[in-house]
Amino acid sequence: VHMVCLVFWVAVLQRNAAHVHKIHYFMGILVVLKAMSLFFEAIQYHVIKVYGHHKLSADVPYYFFLSVKGVCLFVVILLIGTGWSFIKPVLGEKDKRIMIVVLPLQVIVNIAMIVVDTLNEGNS
Repeated sequence: VHMVCLVFWVAVLQRNAAHVHKIHYFMGILVVLKAMSLFFEAIQYHVIKVYGHHKLSADVPYYFFLSVKGVCLFVVILLIGTGWSFIKPVLGEKDKRIMIVVLPLQVIVNIAMIVVDTLNEGNS
């Protein structure tokens, strides 16, 4: 489903090339990351079904793409909120400082989510 949406998104971008901004390409990347995250989640569930427990080889790609997708989503929302690519082509100093502070916090949140998710599975 996500790949069909990506193909549709690319077709829309090609048809309206005069009105396409860089943020639209970032949104396409976000769809790819979401599809990859779901793909590796399906593999993770398949491994659990086959072996009865988690395997690190299935967990690492899932958590990697989940984290990258979370950071990418946050960056896209932040860039849209600052008006980048629509109103102004470059980020101001204030916007850069916000990103420098907020992005590491988002990475920490993603790591904490992985740790909590892993610990909860161990207790069940």
